[in-house]
Order: sequence, then C-alpha cells, then structure tokens
Amino acid sequence: MLQSNTFEYEGSGRTIPLRLSFGAPITPATVVLDGKEHSGDFIIDAPFRDSVTLATPFIAGNGLLDAMRSSGQRLLETELRGVGGTSKNALGRVSAFRFAGITFPSPIVGFAELQV
Repeated sequence: MLQSNTFEYEGSGRTIPLRLSFGAPITPATVVLDGKEHSGDFIIDAPFRDSVTLATPFIAGNGLLDAMRSSGQRLLETELRGVGGTSKNALGRVSAFRFAGITFPSPIVGFAELQV
C-alpha cells in the first residue's frame, strides 16, 4: 500500500469509486435490459467465476428475471453452489453493464434465485 497523500498516479487507467461494507468492496453500477436502466450497488468479488451475478433482491425489485423471460431472451438454467448449499441461477445476456464510466455490451449475467 502507498500513502495516499504522497502517491501520484501517472497511468492511463481510471478511478473506480469503491466503499467497503463488511470488508467487501462495493461500487455503483447499472444493468441495462431492453432500454431500461437498473442501478444499484454491486459487490466486486474478483475470484468469483462469473462476470456478473445479480442477487435475488435486486432481480425481484427490478423485475429483471420476468423481463428476461418475457423478452424471449434465451436463459440457461444452472446452479450456484456454496457453503450454504445450492441455489438456482439462470444465465442470459443483458443489453449492457456499466460501471466506472465503462460500458460492457451484451455481457452474460447470472440471475441468482435464492430459495428461502
């Protein structure tokens, strides 16, 4: 780690706005599906195997899984496995994913369906 008051970055990169919550890095981001933008705070889980996986409350609060299914987009039904067991996970492409001023067109996104 470098002291922030003496460090001067000179590269071509960009700043990613982060905050920590329970030790996890969080950044604001936006999912774009069929022209509608759905913004929220996203955990950056670097060792996770998928590019983006949306959590059940975000999916339900924005009606994303229903929108994917009604749009005719192809969804691949899979499972996520972890210490707490398994949960359903549908994989599909959204229009875009945006964070830190970067737009990723047509990424494959996981739609986790936590069974409570």
